[in-house]
Amino acid sequence: MLQLPAKMIALFMAGVRVNWIQTLEREEQAWIYKRRSIWSGPIVLAGNLVLAIRKPRMKVLGLKAWIEWERLVQSQLRGVTIEPAKNGIGYPRISGTPLSRLLAGSETVTEKRNYIAIATRSLAKLHSQAMPLDDNQVQLSHADAACYNVLVDEERQNAEWFDFDIRHDLRDPASLRFADDLRALIFTSAVFFDAPSLPLMVAIVRDEYSDTNVWLQLQILVSDRRLDFDLFHQAQVRRTTRGVSTQARPPSHRHQQEVVSAILNER
Repeated sequence: MLQLPAKMIALFMAGVRVNWIQTLEREEQAWIYKRRSIWSGPIVLAGNLVLAIRKPRMKVLGLKAWIEWERLVQSQLRGVTIEPAKNGIGYPRISGTPLSRLLAGSETVTEKRNYIAIATRSLAKLHSQAMPLDDNQVQLSHADAACYNVLVDEERQNAEWFDFDIRHDLRDPASLRFADDLRALIFTSAVFFDAPSLPLMVAIVRDEYSDTNVWLQLQILVSDRRLDFDLFHQAQVRRTTRGVSTQARPPSHRHQQEVVSAILNER
């Protein structure tokens, strides 16, 4: 009974845009400018009410906090200087193609598995980073590690994660936050796999992400029936299908349960 209202709200959330993106040429180099929309305030406030009660907790950062966090993260990960811009930030364009677009355009499972492996290795590397925050060291997590938030460079066989305007509550255990990132990567990528291929895709993620404690935490997360009513989770999955080819599989409840089974069966 409650699943239908939850899905309707998630569908609305998937279509809401807090930021808008602009690409400009600057000194013979492409720069990306990401800015908060003029109506972002009420949307962020409403969204944070939802995010505060999920597990793990998270929030959409306010403009000042977002700029400071993005500068810190990108400096640590890529050595890139993030410049403040009007209502947002600017940075040199990152090479690569969104994983979601690569998965949508791939004709073979082998290609898709390779892209997933590259993105997972990059996510594991991100999780290995210790960040200085408020005189403490915290393990970095992404908080929105969906397949549309990572750029895969096929030639260099590496990937870069972007969009850090959402942040996990860093008081939550690192293993829980890392598991939530794996959840996002797996479930959003699963949109582009049919049921027989799901165990192979999940196995690739498990092979590339070797931390058993995090995997066990992921299994606990996906076993929780509240996942069906996690609006952020459902919005991430639905957002994945926007702007890609018709290869995107409708995110049905049955398909998501097949993803859960694949995760639980992988040791």
